[in-house]
Amino acid sequence: DVGNTLADLSEIWVEKNAVVIHSILDRLWAEYQTDKWSIRAGRQRINWGINLIWNPNDVFNNYNFLDFDYEERPGSDAIRVQYFTSGFSEADVAIAPAKTWNGYTAAARYGFNQWGYDVQLLAGKYKTDVFLGAGWAGNLGNAGFKGEASYFQPYRQFTDTAGALSASVGADYMFAKGWYINGAALVNSSGASSVNNLLQLFAFNLSPKSLMPTRYNFMFQTSKSFTPLIVGSAALLYSPNGHLLGILPSVSYNIALNWDADLTGQFFFARFENPSNFKSLGHAVYLRFKWSYGS
Repeated sequence: DVGNTLADLSEIWVEKNAVVIHSILDRLWAEYQTDKWSIRAGRQRINWGINLIWNPNDVFNNYNFLDFDYEERPGSDAIRVQYFTSGFSEADVAIAPAKTWNGYTAAARYGFNQWGYDVQLLAGKYKTDVFLGAGWAGNLGNAGFKGEASYFQPYRQFTDTAGALSASVGADYMFAKGWYINGAALVNSSGASSVNNLLQLFAFNLSPKSLMPTRYNFMFQTSKSFTPLIVGSAALLYSPNGHLLGILPSVSYNIALNWDADLTGQFFFARFENPSNFKSLGHAVYLRFKWSYGS
């Protein structure tokens, strides 16, 4: 289940020692559109993130990139109003209610194109904070170049409490022979100086303020379609201050028109007392079969 929704649209149908059957509605919304306006209410994805891995601007429905089994990405129960001004400009306002005021998220966004870059500016309330954000997407030569940052400040202790900065930058490039590479860096000013177990890595309070439990984080990814049916990829995650190392390989195979299978590994290591040795935090290998269908 996801924790940033107002309505409970999930159901556990079977819960036993060996099997769980769980359903959830990812999207349920109504929309009104004209040439200039779009008004949407209900469970929806408000995709303000720009970067491919870490998204400090995605204040409504941020996600964990380690959750490879959720391609649709989480949504928010929100009301969103968009106004398309002219050309590549647009204004965007969204409100995600909650059961208490401290759970509300409300923000405005203005996007425009300048110097060949798509730029956005954001401001609003994120739960118990007010925030300012900005992001860009464009190219450096033939490589994609993206970045975004948000600064959060508690509004109840505005003058006597330090804020939190979350900022990421990334670049990606496609080679002529089909190899794709992507690299990203994340600075999380409220992050910890180390990671001592997998629970700290997977069960931390994920938010746009804290997209990783560690303060400085780097990731490098590469992928290639070796045949029309087989795609391989690998990623390397590293946090220098936390001495955290993650190795994330995967391979996918298109069994038939609507059938896919993929094998994914997640191997995590950390460096503790002896600075020259990495010790295992834990490993997992997932085999997934996926059937896609449509009406």
